[in-house]
Amino acid sequence: MKVNILLGGKAGQGINELALFVGKLLVKQGYYVFNYRDYGSLIRGGHSFNVISVSDKPVHIHDLDYDVIVAIDENTKKIHSKNLKSEGVLISDSEVKANEIVIKNKLDKRVTNVVYAGILLRMLGVEKKVIVDEINERFAGKSLLNDDLKAAEFGYMINAGDVKMPKKSEEKKYFMNGSEGVGVGAIASGMDVYLSYPMTPSTGALHYLASKQMDYDYIVMHPENEIGVANAALGSSHVGARTMIGTAGGGYDLMTEAMSMQGMAEIPLTVYLAMRPGPGSGLPTYSIQSDLHMALKSSHGEMPRVVVAPGDVVESVELTNQAMYLAEKFRVLSIILSDKHLAESECTFEKVPNLIDIESSVDTKKYGSKLYKNYEDTKEGYSMRSVAGFSIARSSSYEHDEEGYTTEDPKSAKKSADKRLRKMESIKKDIKKFDRIKIHGKKNSDKVVVGWGSTKGAIVDAVSELKDWKFLQILYLGPFPAEQVKKELEKASKIVLVEESSTGIIGDIIREKTGIEISEKILKYDGRVFTKDELVEELNKR
Repeated sequence: MKVNILLGGKAGQGINELALFVGKLLVKQGYYVFNYRDYGSLIRGGHSFNVISVSDKPVHIHDLDYDVIVAIDENTKKIHSKNLKSEGVLISDSEVKANEIVIKNKLDKRVTNVVYAGILLRMLGVEKKVIVDEINERFAGKSLLNDDLKAAEFGYMINAGDVKMPKKSEEKKYFMNGSEGVGVGAIASGMDVYLSYPMTPSTGALHYLASKQMDYDYIVMHPENEIGVANAALGSSHVGARTMIGTAGGGYDLMTEAMSMQGMAEIPLTVYLAMRPGPGSGLPTYSIQSDLHMALKSSHGEMPRVVVAPGDVVESVELTNQAMYLAEKFRVLSIILSDKHLAESECTFEKVPNLIDIESSVDTKKYGSKLYKNYEDTKEGYSMRSVAGFSIARSSSYEHDEEGYTTEDPKSAKKSADKRLRKMESIKKDIKKFDRIKIHGKKNSDKVVVGWGSTKGAIVDAVSELKDWKFLQILYLGPFPAEQVKKELEKASKIVLVEESSTGIIGDIIREKTGIEISEKILKYDGRVFTKDELVEELNKR
């Protein structure tokens, strides 16, 4: 069973905070929750909304039909009422008079959304004491705490009806978004420095990591621009600090010169690249998967790199750990490819064995692959890394010999190029211990959906409902798991590619690496994400 709740209003009316408060509280009550955010690039005004999906089993995407609509402004009613189920409930200010309640009781207008929280949570069967305890815990020491408590009390007094809820579970659950998952993965990997210039949708990771730096003893910096970020990161890593940077597509454009230097200087570096629609400024606050070619190909010259694409919060933790491990061990560029949908959607998951206790501490000893020291020697034919402070260290964007001295000798140049490219073969061997693909749905089906990244949630829920399809999820885009992908696709009678792009970029990569052409594609490129129902409808036509 699933209950879908839309919360809508203008930017500046606290929609996101309301959704996060309600979502976290429902998770604590024992429900599985997914929270989707949709907002324009405005500080105030416009239209923003969140969709909270509540279920008795794992839920990976929101629906487009709603059991409850909470309309903090009239525009939300106009836009979304057509999607309210026949037995659904509409809560709007014209009925509940939340603004009047705030004014009449001389409360700060910023707590109006808490009135709606009280109304909604009573409707969902949450006891008042639970709400009061949550407010006291969440807003302890805040100047508006008393106003928040009064606003929730007034809201709870309003009976707007009841909603039949799913069954609760006693299993402890976690509620995080992909930005936090990347942050947890970086902390668990022993990150020393994180550098980023704010750019939606990568900013969430910057904020999360900045909030935790005193707890876990690392440094977060916000340099003057993306060029400064990339070059400062190379300097940081050069002196032995395990370094990660974050940006979106437009910022990565500016970083590509430094990324090319990384390829020559062989300074370990991990990049969190959160995609958004382009080219140019595009749709700054919406989602797409169109930067795949850029992640795999950008920067001039031939250089090894790793590109991974998590599809959910847990994979964001795991693949960040793997990306940092590979960057450090092989002194390469590792890119974690995400997008707005994954970065900003909160999702419930249960504690995974040998993962980390997110609410208490990050246990680097228990989790993930052991990270190699920066200066560890290897047997793959490339040199030991010199780290400033331990020995004389030279890093150069010019071709150089094993000691870091510039050279233009043809034999030395070829030797160095061969050494760099050999890394990819070593990486391919090393990553066999990790999941490079995953199969979801009916494992022995000959009808295959191919996808990667944040489309995972909608595809998993769709194939679960259809039951006669399986989903081939590709986690490693570089090095590409060609043999595994080819094995799954060669025995398929029907293959459908699902991607949020206008061309189906993963199909280009599959054709290049396996020779298999995928002609059937379900594509979306308006900045909005796939839902389960859309994919079920499309796949039923195939």
